[in-house]
Amino acid sequence: MANKNDDFFLYKKAWSMVKDELLGCYFKPYVSKILHTNRPLVYADCFAGKGKLADGNNGSPLIALETIDQCCASTSVQRPRIEATFIDLNYADDLRKNLSAYPWVKIVSRKYEDNIWYDEYEIKPGMSIRESVDRGLVSCDVSVLIFSKWYFQKKWTILELNGLIQRMLDGFAVPSSSIPLYFNYTIGLEF
Repeated sequence: MANKNDDFFLYKKAWSMVKDELLGCYFKPYVSKILHTNRPLVYADCFAGKGKLADGNNGSPLIALETIDQCCASTSVQRPRIEATFIDLNYADDLRKNLSAYPWVKIVSRKYEDNIWYDEYEIKPGMSIRESVDRGLVSCDVSVLIFSKWYFQKKWTILELNGLIQRMLDGFAVPSSSIPLYFNYTIGLEF
């Protein structure tokens, strides 16, 4: 989080509920699948927050760790290799306290924003969205595309997707991995 907001962790906001729903729908089958490959699982949360809200609800760090625990308990894989890193510049002490049941996790509290491209902070009024997104795509290793009914209703998100696909077709540098997530969306031919 760029700014401290005293009331941010009092209760879940709408976007936190969306993130938690994505974790619930997508993360559990993903963890189960990775565990059965005997490959390491590496989980990172770059805006981890406190891990728990003032109203007692678990934040995404605890939801993710509980999901990992559930998957480990239901697998026959012996000693799965799992790493979890939670990064928060402002609330690392609260995060350590709230994740104390998980001594194996790493909590990073130093500044990390210098290495993250996030369109809300990178695109200023008057700048070309398409050119700014292209610059972001060139400099990143992984892209996460969250497809929802809203994604396909916006022209700029379609331009972003088309730009990524065109860069791939033209042989330009693109993220080495693109992760599609589908949120309340059934794959169709809407675009």
